[in-house]
Amino acid sequence: MIKLTINEKEITTSPDKTILEVCREQDIDNNIPTLCYDEKLSPFGSCFLCVVELEGQKKLFPSCATKVAEGMVIHTRSEKVMKARKTCLELLLSDHYADCFGPCRLSCPADVDIQGYMSLINLGKFKEAVALIKEKNPLPSVCGRVCTRKCEVNCRRSTVDSPVGIDFLKRYATDQDMIGEMWQPEVHPDNGKQIAIIGGGPAGLTAAYYLVIDGYRPTIFEALPKMGGMLRYGIPEYRLPKDVLQKEIDWITDLGVEVKNDTMLGRDITIDGLFKDGYEAVFVGLGAQIGKPMWVDNEDADGVLSGVEFLKQIEMKTNPDIKGKVVVVGGGNTAVDAARTSLRLGADEVILLYRRTEKEMPANQMEIDAAREEGVKLELLAAPVLINKDENGRLKSIDCIRMELGEPDDSGRRRPVKIEGSEYTLECDWAIAAIGQEPNLDGVEGDDNINTTKWKTIEAKEGTFNTDRPGVFAGGDVVTGPADAIDAIAAGRMAAQAIESYITSKTIEPLINRFESKRDNFHKVTADDLKEIKISERHHMPELPAAERIKTFEEVETGYTAQMAFDESLRCAECGCDLGLDCVLQDYCTEYGVDQTRFIGAYNRYKPDTRHPYIKIDSNKCIRCGRCVGVCSEILNVSALGFVNRGFKTIVKPSMEKALHETNCVSCGNCIDVCPTGALVEKMPLRRSGPWIMESVFNVCNYCSVGCNITLNVKTPDIFFVTGAPPDVGPNKGELCFRGRFGYQHYLDGSRKTQPMIRKNDQLVECSWEEAFDAVEKGFKTITDEHGRDSVIVSASPKLTNEELYLAGRLARDSIQTNNITSFHRQINDADYHALDDIVGTTFATATDDDIQNADLYLFLGGNPCFENPVLGWQMKRRMRHGTKAIVINSSEIDLTKYASVWADTRRGTSTVLLNGIMAELIRNDKINESFINENTTNFNQTKEELLKTNLDETANISGVTPDKIKKIVELLSNPELKIVTVYNIESRIDRSTNDLKALMTLMMILGKVSDNGSGLVLTSTQCNLNGMQSSGFDRHILPGGTTFDDPKGLKELSAVWQNDISSLFETSGMNLPRKIREDKIRGALIFGENPAVAEQFNNFVNHLDFLVVADMFNTETIKMADVFLPLSGYLETQGHLTNWDGKSQFTNPIGEPLNGMTNIDMIMKLSKLFGKEIHYNKFEEI
Repeated sequence: MIKLTINEKEITTSPDKTILEVCREQDIDNNIPTLCYDEKLSPFGSCFLCVVELEGQKKLFPSCATKVAEGMVIHTRSEKVMKARKTCLELLLSDHYADCFGPCRLSCPADVDIQGYMSLINLGKFKEAVALIKEKNPLPSVCGRVCTRKCEVNCRRSTVDSPVGIDFLKRYATDQDMIGEMWQPEVHPDNGKQIAIIGGGPAGLTAAYYLVIDGYRPTIFEALPKMGGMLRYGIPEYRLPKDVLQKEIDWITDLGVEVKNDTMLGRDITIDGLFKDGYEAVFVGLGAQIGKPMWVDNEDADGVLSGVEFLKQIEMKTNPDIKGKVVVVGGGNTAVDAARTSLRLGADEVILLYRRTEKEMPANQMEIDAAREEGVKLELLAAPVLINKDENGRLKSIDCIRMELGEPDDSGRRRPVKIEGSEYTLECDWAIAAIGQEPNLDGVEGDDNINTTKWKTIEAKEGTFNTDRPGVFAGGDVVTGPADAIDAIAAGRMAAQAIESYITSKTIEPLINRFESKRDNFHKVTADDLKEIKISERHHMPELPAAERIKTFEEVETGYTAQMAFDESLRCAECGCDLGLDCVLQDYCTEYGVDQTRFIGAYNRYKPDTRHPYIKIDSNKCIRCGRCVGVCSEILNVSALGFVNRGFKTIVKPSMEKALHETNCVSCGNCIDVCPTGALVEKMPLRRSGPWIMESVFNVCNYCSVGCNITLNVKTPDIFFVTGAPPDVGPNKGELCFRGRFGYQHYLDGSRKTQPMIRKNDQLVECSWEEAFDAVEKGFKTITDEHGRDSVIVSASPKLTNEELYLAGRLARDSIQTNNITSFHRQINDADYHALDDIVGTTFATATDDDIQNADLYLFLGGNPCFENPVLGWQMKRRMRHGTKAIVINSSEIDLTKYASVWADTRRGTSTVLLNGIMAELIRNDKINESFINENTTNFNQTKEELLKTNLDETANISGVTPDKIKKIVELLSNPELKIVTVYNIESRIDRSTNDLKALMTLMMILGKVSDNGSGLVLTSTQCNLNGMQSSGFDRHILPGGTTFDDPKGLKELSAVWQNDISSLFETSGMNLPRKIREDKIRGALIFGENPAVAEQFNNFVNHLDFLVVADMFNTETIKMADVFLPLSGYLETQGHLTNWDGKSQFTNPIGEPLNGMTNIDMIMKLSKLFGKEIHYNKFEEI
């Protein structure tokens, strides 16, 4: 052991560890950044991010590759280290031609995940889309109608044809959500802390929403009779129906927000008073509801109105009777709204007077176009200079002057300049001034601790919205001046976060600017860069005809149809990164404040490679960390990926410009798991794939018997993907094979059957569960009445859970009263699943996973572990590469023979002869374990006598294995100190020999290596729950728990549990089911999850049954012959256990309710009741 110091802390540790390992082990600095390090790989040191400073050394050292030494003094976060890490990241990013997020999201003030909810809408997940939107914007129905669409302005698709209808799609999703019960957020428990919110507009409502779901008690004080602010009183009904607005407001307030209307700051309440009343913070979101004057003479004349006041009067039903000719002054949305509203009130003519050109108008272009369609006339480059009154003091006309555009002003728009001598007069009956708005700061301006500006706005800190007065926050138009609703919504959410921070810690942490890689940082993206995007026309919003709509205040836009929403959402180009929400590189860049543009010069550009059916390679995102190369070569010994080219052009990809699937790639996808940047990602089996933040659900693979642990990344029960579990979990240590990683995709390809069916007129037709069960009951009653209950068979797949198999067995034995239980998979495979019962009592593995990892010698008999049980095979191959000896007995050259100490290439079918010959030589050479044999076996002398009848030459002649190889095998097996693990796949047809498994176990017994000191038999299968099938008792020869039918005690205990004496069942029903099948004594069948009709030997049997019930998830040949089809629930929807090859019972963690509407357990209990025996369990654990 050595001593060293890390970050002023003295450490004692082993000298064989690296600095990084010690830091993590000692919990000193668990956040040392690294992109190239993987604990399963040799240190590579390519990213140089994990550097640390050693006192007395000038250079920095990579902690992942530097071993600790006595007396080291290490600093992991010195100024020099932090600067170096930032520089390293900036160098990496200077050749990272990729977007973290699409321009749409980056331009949305609220940072809404637009790409994510576009995908959900396309997949028909409207509530999930709304939930995603409301993570940042709780008023999407409002924004879907009145947003100014900054996202669409910056939509990259507009460089190709036209922007995606983002706002229209948002509205469509929220309209669907409003049908019936709206999506509800999870609300944290009430913490009792009160927050005052002044102003019930978008900023105040948003702040209230995020505070209430965090457990606070917000109260909104609104000066006007109803909530909504400018959304209610400043936007006309035809754009924003007030029933829609009210429904969204009610949805927020019903979560626990208290509302006090007709309560004005400065008149009814004060900020001081609110604090005295117990409010712990105050948010001021007053908005900007006072219209600015035109600053022309006589604008106080009767007939001259303020635009914002006019629109408020409309909502409050106090508006004047508008007739005749109306002139609206201004170019913003308020001006356009006032003009269009005037038409609807009966004006004969409406003129919109604006001092710049249409291009400079701040109003949304869609609103300008709509106004023009409705008949509003645009009088551009003109401004009022004087209001003329008649003798009664009422508006008569407006003197105007023509303008021209000069140099740009502070807003970036060209300044209007008067054209001398261009004056003219506009006759009119009404003039509406809509040239701007400002807040009413009554109740604020007198507070010396709250600073205000000359523009009558409140000074609040950017990003945190706190004012100079502790506990007082402000946001929205009262801070920025008149802006868009989405800006106020963004402010309300961020202010709520700041308030939460203030209350919990009395500090307000500034928001950290999230790093965003952008292709636009390298060059302006143009249509030439987007050639993969096919031209498609934008779906325009259906509208009421102009002639109709000016007669009514009904909503002009009628909304997308379902087909329009589907098609439009497909137009999204998915600019953002597939890993944009879970990217380690992005996180580091944010932490270190990286500037991507700092070192940008020359850069590489690549076309993403999507030729592999499951894996996409985007080399633009590759940082050359080498982890995928290392996993592929060191872990799998495949080397499908490698470094190509040299210097600045170096990149990771397959050699010779091959597609990945054209190499020796095994499509395991382990490269995806280790890639830190999204250069390697899965091609999702969905039209759209988000990305989304997914819930991690740990589960078990249900393919082979290894029982690999997997992580299900779940958005909904039918939107998920698989990655490896953490490397310290499960027998697979994070690795997966092709089936484990991508095999789930058949769940999502639309082929699954979820509706029961019954046969009518020789056709299977969908029906209800009740109809299906009725048909089952009638069908089996006919069979059992005519042929007896022993004419029925129950079969089940070894992919079902232990609990399901137990109940299926009980259904047969307890309810139907037959021992006709089987797995057609087992019968078709024709393996001896009870080969070792008479030798060691049961046919199970005697070794453990730990034994595999620590063995000195492997003996592989038949099969091909790297194909049949790949993860296990790779683990053993890896150990063989690092020195573990191995004997391979196989007539074929398999993956492992290359690394074997001896490959005994037997003639097909002679493995048993070879094993007998090997045992004979061990006996002759006195290399057997006499002690073990004497203590644990019987009849050895008889066996010995039989074995010694063979000789070496005879064995070699029959097996085809040379005497020298046999001697070498004997020599390897003769070392009593070696931990020997034999490996056999009971279902493999590769080189199977009669009695080979019995011979293999006999060999292990004479060596004393059955189950002792790290030795034993590994007995695998191609099915995930073969062991569970036997331990659950779904076997004609075995009872639940693994006891046999001739065990009186076990039989008695089971009869007591089932409350049914089944002791005579095994005599009356018997064991010889194959004979009953051959003799046509089976007339009805219940088949769970199997497809016997696909096998030639059972096709005729299945086809000639009198009554067939098939329960499955997918269409099969057997289903086509069924009288009744019952859809199974998937194991991803089921609580249960699967038992892997070494006896580990692992829990299956459901990701949602069964899509078929019923669990398999409920189905089997229902079937049992149909046969007259009610089996009932209140909860899963009781089984």
